[in-house]
Amino acid sequence: MSTPKTRFARPETRKLPLLIDDSEKKKIIEKWVNEDHQRLLALCEEYDINSGPQMFYDLALKLAQEHLPEPKPKRKITKWTDLAGGALVVEINRIIDSGVAKNATEAAAFSPQKGRGVTS
Repeated sequence: MSTPKTRFARPETRKLPLLIDDSEKKKIIEKWVNEDHQRLLALCEEYDINSGPQMFYDLALKLAQEHLPEPKPKRKITKWTDLAGGALVVEINRIIDSGVAKNATEAAAFSPQKGRGVTS
């Protein structure tokens, strides 16, 4: 999913003035709650979440899956590519088929320069 267009106010931008009465504080806080609720509804729309009792749970789950996924499993680091491994199998089979070696272990120890198994 692309970056959502809906943005939320940062908590540090929402400061209540010190010298206001309780009714004014209540109005400001209700305004902030309504703004947040409308933005949550808009975010649900952006994520194609249907309206219903589970919608905010579904939104939280989608956001968690997007922003906090499980780490990818670590791959074993190997020097062998698929091509190199395939070439090795073909070469070992060629050595066995030629009768120089009886099995893969002997074929792997075979040295083409010396014409025999490598002991060291």
